[in-house]
Formats: sequence, structure tokens, C-alpha cells
Amino acid sequence: MLIKRKFQKSCITICALFSLLFINFSLVAEENFKETPGYFLDMGFSYYFEGNYEKALESFQKNIQLGGENEVSLRYLGKIYFETGDFSKATDYLERAVALDKKSTESLKLLGEAYIKTGKVEKLIEVYEKMAVLEPDNIEIIYTLAQVYQNINNQRKSIIYYKKLVAIIEADDSFKTLLTNSYMNLANYSYSIERYDQALFYYKKIYELDKFNMDNLYILGELYKLNGFFAESIKVNEQLLSKDPENIAALESIVESLFTLNDPRIEAYLSYFSKISKLDNELFKAMSYFYAENYEDAELYFNKAIEKHSNRLSAHIGLFRVTDSKDLSTLKKRAFTVMVLCNRIGLYALSQEYAGVVFETNNKQILEKKSGNQNVNETEDQLRLDLIEFYYSYSMTLDKLNQKRQAIAYLSNALEEFNKISQQRKFAEKKYDVLLAMGWQLLDVHESHLKIKDILQKAIELKKDDPRAYYLKGIYLHEFEKTNSFSMKEAEVSLEKAVDKYINGSGEESAPSSYYFYLGVIEELNGKYDEMVENLEKSILLDPYNHVYLNYLGYMYSLKDREIDRAYEYIKRALDEEPENEAYLDSLGWILFKKKDYDEALGNLIYAKNRSDRKGEVDAVIFFHIAETYDMLNQKSMAIKYYKAAIDNIQKASEPLDRNYLEKKLDELNKSLINK
Repeated sequence: MLIKRKFQKSCITICALFSLLFINFSLVAEENFKETPGYFLDMGFSYYFEGNYEKALESFQKNIQLGGENEVSLRYLGKIYFETGDFSKATDYLERAVALDKKSTESLKLLGEAYIKTGKVEKLIEVYEKMAVLEPDNIEIIYTLAQVYQNINNQRKSIIYYKKLVAIIEADDSFKTLLTNSYMNLANYSYSIERYDQALFYYKKIYELDKFNMDNLYILGELYKLNGFFAESIKVNEQLLSKDPENIAALESIVESLFTLNDPRIEAYLSYFSKISKLDNELFKAMSYFYAENYEDAELYFNKAIEKHSNRLSAHIGLFRVTDSKDLSTLKKRAFTVMVLCNRIGLYALSQEYAGVVFETNNKQILEKKSGNQNVNETEDQLRLDLIEFYYSYSMTLDKLNQKRQAIAYLSNALEEFNKISQQRKFAEKKYDVLLAMGWQLLDVHESHLKIKDILQKAIELKKDDPRAYYLKGIYLHEFEKTNSFSMKEAEVSLEKAVDKYINGSGEESAPSSYYFYLGVIEELNGKYDEMVENLEKSILLDPYNHVYLNYLGYMYSLKDREIDRAYEYIKRALDEEPENEAYLDSLGWILFKKKDYDEALGNLIYAKNRSDRKGEVDAVIFFHIAETYDMLNQKSMAIKYYKAAIDNIQKASEPLDRNYLEKKLDELNKSLINK
């Protein structure tokens, strides 16, 4: 019993000692834990979220002191200084955070906000550009870049980001206001560079989003008019009048459009307009005199209107209408002016109407000249030259209407008229222009290349030092005889001549960018890689925003596994201009594949395929690139699917594909799945 009690007493003593040891060990461990970087990081978070910034600063700084600089602690130090208004210190810590982790969007975003506060716009742009690469669909980032570039008057870069923004949000109804603002900026930029067709496109989008904004409706009406859609302009302005019957701007627009189209409603509208507004505008005074049959004063005021706005179509139409029908020379001249102005704004139907007048009047003059009428002052050669000018100009109208065969017929008529001129050498310049226009039209309709060759030979004989025929010759040989190595050498020589003759003839340091681009394309076919690079780089130097040039050279680099980073930069720039272009998206995907960034490559390639599907188009090259990427990601079933799609659609490939290689890959993958 005594032994038992002694044993119990010993056990109690031992347990007590163990307890004391455990307590001491725990206290030591706790003290040791308090000295670790992790402890101070946790305490920093705790103090920060409690709002105790002083203690949080101490904790994050202690974390760095013990464990070295890290992105998280630096970011929170920057965040605290930012929130307490010390933007200089905030910037310092956040720059150090980004230096440690260049892909930390949290640090980048905070750093960008710090740059905004300190007015460092260039630094802000640099940071947000990096974020846009990391998060290409981040609306806030893209919109901020669009606005920042707009604020520093870099309109081109601003427009790039507005285009990207539209691509991200246009299918989402919740961004209606932001989308309207983006379209507005795109429209205004298009108008500023005189791309009125694009401006109209964007204002149609704006109208669909907000059909009750009267200011936008009026601008839409004016853009319709600028693009030659006068009937549509009238309808839009009549909508404005239905809301406000005394809207002077809308009335003015309607009256001018009705007069241009010779619409029978013009007199009623002009009468109503004169009742609610003073006719102190020369154009409307002229119209009033015209309908009052006071043609002398009408002509006077139409001329005054032209003095203010030399290309005002309605005033030139007014001048034509008051012209004495017996004055054939003046009638023809004024009808021709109207025809040319109609062509400029795309009013092709009206242009055809006045073209008929020019043609009829000129033929009358030729007949009268032959009959000995002394009232015809022009020589017969001059009258025929006028007819040639008409045929040439009218062929352009037909070209715009996509009536290319008819355009060729009129150019043929022009060439026939040259044969009737007694002093052909005197008018060699015009004949050269007609021959070139004929060459381009024949190329567009893929007419017999022998006929084009004959046309160009005649042009070269007329003007041996003019570069344009040599340039066209190089393009036509590329178009028709790409597989003929001899023809490609001839094309290369022709384009080299075009460059040399342009520089020698103009005195400029270089030829137009397109000369170097096509020369580079031909050199690639002739196996002259270095020469190709030199000329394509020059084309981009001369025209740095040409997305066709950028994509072509970027893709060429990728095919040769050279300059991959440069290729990536070029394709990104091409996509800045055309963010939804499936060919450029495919190029970007393939370059990312070459950079071994397979996940991002696949995303771009699938997006390219979806864009192509949406257009109802098929490109086996995209299927091939997707198949190769799935193969590298070890997704064999998907790779098989797309290799098969590439083989099935190989005739629709945008560039040659190796059927043997595709079939070999398909066979290997099928066998590997069977073995598994």
C-alpha cells in the first residue's frame, strides 16, 4: 500500500513537471512565433481591417524586416499611405510591389490610382497598358485608357480603346450609357478624319440605343446627307419636325434635300419655311427666286452660295437648272460639276442622271461642230477630250456601284475616242490614266491576264518613267501567275522599277508604303527572306497603323520562328485597328503558340474560329492551329477533331496546308488513343 501511495505521489509529481514543461514550451513557442514574418503579416491584416493604420504600418514593416520585401506587404503599405493621403510614399511602395510581381493587378491598379493623384499621366498609361494585357476584358481598365488618351489629345490611341470597349460591352444591355458614349467618340473621330461613312455607321448605332434624343437625330440626318442618302435624311428630319414643327435646322435640311432631289414637295416646304424664318441665307434666297421664275437673281444668289461653300451640291444643281438650254458649253460644264460632286458623296443615282446630260450635250456639240455651226467654240479634239473625261469619270461612278463590267465598257469607249483625236501625243497623260483605270478594272473582274498585260504595255510605252504601270504590273502578275517562278521574278523587277521611278520622278526619299509592301510579298514568294523583311519593315515605317502590313509581317515572322516578340507586337497593333478580325486573332494565337503560351493561344484561336463561324466562313488554317494547340495541351480527342476538320476543309485554307502532315498527325493520335 505504501508502495502504491509512493507510486501515485511520484506520478503526480511527474505529471506536474510535464505540465510545467508544456506550459513553458508553449510560452516559448508563442514568443518565438511572435517573431516570424507570418505573424506580423497576419497582425498587419488585422490592424488594417480594424482601421488602426499606425499599428498596421508597424506590422507590415516588421514583416519585411524579418522576411524581406514581398509584394503583399509592400502593396498594403502603399494602400495605407494612399488612403491617408501620402501619395508620394504610396507610389514608392507600390512601385516596389510591382517590381516584385509584374502581374499583380491589385498593385498595378493602386499604382495607377496613385499616378492619377500625382498627375503622372505617362506613368499612369504605362501601368494601365500592362493591366490591359493582363485583363483584356476589364471594362474599367479599357475605359480609363480611352479617356486618358482622349484627355491628352491622342485621338488614335483613344479610339483603339473605345473600339475594344465596344467589342466587350455591345452585347450587354446593362452598359447602354457607356456604349452610347463609346459610339459617340468613335463617330466624332470618324467625322474629324472625313470618314463620313463610318460616322454614319456609329450614329445609326447611337440612334438604336436612344431614339428620343433630338440632337443625335439631327446629326444622323446630316450624316445621311453627307453620305448621299438624301431620302433617308429627309425622313429623319421629318421625325424632328413631328416633335417640333418650327425646328429651323431640320426645315433647312429638308428644303435643301428636296431641292437637290427635285422632289415636288419642295415648294410647299419652302413656302412654310419662309413664313417662320427670314430667308437671309443666299441658298434659300436663290431657291425662292428660282421658283418665282426670276432666274437672273436666282443665278446670282446660287453663285454667292458657291462663293461661301465651293462644293455645295444643291447650289451647283441650282446653277445647272437656271442655265439656258441653248448654251451647250455652260450646260455641259455645270452638269459635269454636279456629276463629280455626286460621286464624291456617293449619290450615284443622281450622278447617273447628270452624266446622261453631259453625254447628250457633248454629242450635240460634236454634231453641230461637224455641221459647221460657228457657235461651237471648242475644237473637235477638245470636244472628244471632254467626252473621254466624261467616260473616265462615269466609269468611277459605275465602279462605286460595283458595275465593273459597265465601267470597263465606258473606259473602252474612252480609248476608242482617243483614236479619233488628231493630236494624240498632246493628250498622252489622260490616255495613260484611262489605260491604268482599265487595268485596275480588268484586275478586279479577273479578266484575261493577257489583256491586262497588253493594256499595261501600252501605258508603259506612253510614259516610260511613270511608276504606276510598273506597280500595277507587279500586282497583276502576283494575282494571276503566283505559282510561276519566272513571272514572280518579273513581278519583283517591275515593282523595283516602280519604286525607283517614283523616287527619281518625285524627288522624295521613298515611294508610297504599298510599293514596298507588295515588293516584300513578292520577295517572300521568291525565297528572299531578308529582302522581304527589309521592304515590309519599310512599309510599316511609312504607314505604322496599316493593319494589313502589321499582320502580314507579324505572321511571316511567326512562320519562320524569328523575331517572335516583334511579331507579337505587330499583331497586337493590327488588332488595335481591327479588334474583331478573325485572321488577326488567328495570327495572334499562332504567335502565342510559338511563345509556348498554349492556354492563351487556344483562347485566341477559338475566338477567331467563333468570329469566322459568325460570318459563315471557314478557314482550315484556323482548324489546323487549334489542333496543334490542343495537341500540345495533351487534349488528344479535341486535337483529333480539329485535325480532321482541317483535312475536310483543306480546299478552304487561306494558305497552303500539308495534307500528308495532317493525315500523319491524325493517324498517330488515333493510334495513341487505341493503345491507351
